[in-house]
Amino acid sequence: MKPTLKMYIKAIFKVLSKRFKKLFRKIKRALLTAFLFFKIFFRILFKVIWKYRYKVLCVVCAFAIVIVGIVSLIGYARKKAGDSTYQQLKENSKVTTSQLPEPIETVSFEPVVSVEEPVIEPPVPEIVLPRVKETEFSPIYDFDEIKSQNEEIYAWVNVPGSLIDYPVLQSEEDDFYLRRNLSKKSQTAGSLYTNRSINSMDFTDPVTIIYGHNMYTNHTMFGSIPYFLEKEFFDENRFIYISTEHANLTYEIQAVKIHSDSYLPYEYDNFSDEGFKSFVEMVKEPIEDGEKGQMVENLDITLEDRYVVLSTCEEKTDNRILLIGRLVEEALEPVAEISPVEPETVTE
Repeated sequence: MKPTLKMYIKAIFKVLSKRFKKLFRKIKRALLTAFLFFKIFFRILFKVIWKYRYKVLCVVCAFAIVIVGIVSLIGYARKKAGDSTYQQLKENSKVTTSQLPEPIETVSFEPVVSVEEPVIEPPVPEIVLPRVKETEFSPIYDFDEIKSQNEEIYAWVNVPGSLIDYPVLQSEEDDFYLRRNLSKKSQTAGSLYTNRSINSMDFTDPVTIIYGHNMYTNHTMFGSIPYFLEKEFFDENRFIYISTEHANLTYEIQAVKIHSDSYLPYEYDNFSDEGFKSFVEMVKEPIEDGEKGQMVENLDITLEDRYVVLSTCEEKTDNRILLIGRLVEEALEPVAEISPVEPETVTE
């Protein structure tokens, strides 16, 4: 009888099945042996641990305390190094000790009335103060010194009454400084920054957003923004000061609000005309009873104003806290006038 393909296949399977059966038996024996070994090992280990359980517990606790202590010391050392870096940078770059600009005051006029003769009081002309007060520029920081630490630092933000007193950076890559320090090294606290795809570095955009982490354990970075949710603190601390190489800007705080975690530029269409209008309407929305947030009384903001938003996350939620200020005073460095070059006369 001539062998067929089917017979060949059956023969091959028969040989392979015998070999695999032997292999499976060996694997099974090895697994059972390993199981018995570990069973006996852990049984003995458990008996030893139970016999000396108090000593083992003490050793484990001591080890855990040592590990926690080491981690805490490393974190503390990093924090102190970061704080000293910011403090040293501020001290080395401060070029003036002058006080921050005084806030704009409302001017009132009283008509002069003669005591001897009755006079008809003329109508008092309505004085319309400018939305933004212009003052003389005087540099506060030496940005050449600041940029020697990091060339991407372009501003300094200070909020009196809080711990916010830091440089502001901007990189070509958005969110680059979310988890990086001034040395561009990885750090949980990150740095304060703006995104180049949204904001220029001269604060002339309708809305400039500065991002920073809410370090609620030590209140660094934007960790003191939640203080503004309390009415007393909000009423007592009213201004945000921003300095650049060519300008000193004063913003009056208008509101602090809880907002969703949505990306503001996307939600408000990159602050186009309609998006900017929606943003201003959001700021004007009253805070309902039971909601977190504060607003100034008789809120007076318009589409002609420029705003800065300090944006940080809210502790233990997916929301963000927005501290919103309106530009009320600016001091710009005068631009040097360039005299026109007269054409040379050609003599023949």
